[in-house]
Amino acid sequence: ALKSNSQALTAETTKDVTGVVKPLEEKLKALDEQVRALESKRAGAYENIQTQLKTLSETHNRLQSSTISLTQALKAPVSRGKWGEIQLRRIVEMAGMEKHVAFDEQPTTTDGGRPDLVVHLLGGGALPIDSKVPMTAYLNAMEASDQETQKQHFAAHAQAVRSRINELGQKKYWDQFDKSPEFVVMFVPNEASVSAAFEADPGLLEYAIDKKVLVCSPVTFLALLRSVAVGWQQSQLTENARHIADLGKDLFDRTAVFVNHLTTLGNSLGQSNRAFNKTVASLESRMMPAVRKLKDLGGFDKEIESPEEINFVPRQPKQLNTGADVEVDLEDEP
Repeated sequence: ALKSNSQALTAETTKDVTGVVKPLEEKLKALDEQVRALESKRAGAYENIQTQLKTLSETHNRLQSSTISLTQALKAPVSRGKWGEIQLRRIVEMAGMEKHVAFDEQPTTTDGGRPDLVVHLLGGGALPIDSKVPMTAYLNAMEASDQETQKQHFAAHAQAVRSRINELGQKKYWDQFDKSPEFVVMFVPNEASVSAAFEADPGLLEYAIDKKVLVCSPVTFLALLRSVAVGWQQSQLTENARHIADLGKDLFDRTAVFVNHLTTLGNSLGQSNRAFNKTVASLESRMMPAVRKLKDLGGFDKEIESPEEINFVPRQPKQLNTGADVEVDLEDEP
């Protein structure tokens, strides 16, 4: 009996333990599956991050290589000059100016000089523009590892800009063009380098004005060109309005001549109508009575009818007012 009770108790205990452990086992199994799935996602994400980091590193290397190449190119005077001319042309296009109307590229002056650009002003004036790219010292300053070295390079950059201003002022391009304002525009195709020069040399602006040189960055140069372009657009609108007025006057004069011809034609038609009616009346009174008697005596079958008089009177156009107020007033059709 004791053995039987012991077995029963063991079975009951096993059943109770199984009832507790089995749900826990299922939970642990589900948790294990979730951990495996999470680990799989983490591995995929890590691999993706590695790929992105590799791509970013390659992009950085290419960008660094391109930056080095660009820096080296800008340190070469010829490449730097070409770059400045390209930037100058791009800004002119952005301003909406038309070549050979609002500007010309590299025209030869009377003394053999050749500014990069001449902007034509309203009234026949001309504004000479030259592109200058003093960038060597500025680029050295940007590459400097300490503040003192950078300051020295910025000072050298300001001195280079001052030298370009002096060279450009000595050319006196404004004397080579009629009605030209007494200054020349010095275009520097980099905003930061212009600001750095003025910051390093506070007297640079006054020096440039004294030399009759207007130093322009891309933004200020674009604003200047837009002002000139708007003036040209307004001038074109005025010219179009004047042309329309001339065409209108010519059309009015031609219409006046045409109306006079039409009036003369109407008078001629009226005279012809009156002559026709007189002829019909003469036919009816002098010839038709004898014709009718002849028909009755001779037995003619054919009838001869007298033509009807024309009672239509041509309408005349009203006279055009050729005074100051041009107005065409033709009589309405019936």
